[in-house]
Amino acid sequence: MKSFFNFLIFFSTFTCFSQSSIEFNFSDVYIGRSLSVNWKKHYPNLSFSTGLTYHINRIDKVPIGTFIKKSAYTESFGQRFGIQFGFEYFILKNDHFKLGLFYNNQISLIDQIHKMYFAYDTLVSNPQSESDYLYTKSERIFGPFLTIDNVIGISLKNSITNNIYLTTKGGLGFLLWKNTDESVLLIGGKKNNQSYNFTSFFSIGLGYTFNKKEK
Repeated sequence: MKSFFNFLIFFSTFTCFSQSSIEFNFSDVYIGRSLSVNWKKHYPNLSFSTGLTYHINRIDKVPIGTFIKKSAYTESFGQRFGIQFGFEYFILKNDHFKLGLFYNNQISLIDQIHKMYFAYDTLVSNPQSESDYLYTKSERIFGPFLTIDNVIGISLKNSITNNIYLTTKGGLGFLLWKNTDESVLLIGGKKNNQSYNFTSFFSIGLGYTFNKKEK
């Protein structure tokens, strides 16, 4: 019991030295592009964050012939929302600038669209290249897919005013995915309808600190 109370005292003391902020970010993630709002707790060299993501539906930005990569697309409003959490550890800092390492996890349950052109006729009697064929465009939406994107990388934080700051992140990681659509069978991983992809991540945003400026 004494150890429990000692822990509460330590935790309360540690929390008193923390600051809170809210961040708004635009992110280019593996499955597409998203906006996010995050609540952050700041400590001298460490910060923790959690929040919601909102997928930006842009069917014109979905590449041809790709799977998972930049291919998230949904007609359901609820599927556009996901959750994320992460932390940053700063290794260099002064009054206006911080450089550190970050971990970010984003979880979504969202449909995927597969776009493809299929050749169905020829334009010449002896076709020699792709331009000698006629194509029909195919777009198929299936899912939803559960995606869990884990990224580590470099984080930059620049103060604009005593309360407002700019944040930039970039990194690499891997995405775990699972298809929940029983009408589609995907083979490629150790188990059907689930596997992983290596990913990249870029994010830029603005934050507002509610407490006094960090020292």
